[in-house]
Amino acid sequence: MQMQIDIENLKGLLEMVKNVREELSKGQTSIVADFQLKVVENSLENWIGKEDKK
Repeated sequence: MQMQIDIENLKGLLEMVKNVREELSKGQTSIVADFQLKVVENSLENWIGKEDKK
């Protein structure tokens, strides 16, 4: 079950990255895009940290 949760989280992060890239490709930079990238960064750091402790 834990692996499924991790995969779903990664899918969500991937979708956020795609959304930000789409905004940037249109020349749109925004507070929302910056926030989304920060969420992705923090989530990946937390996930990697948990994996490193195993």
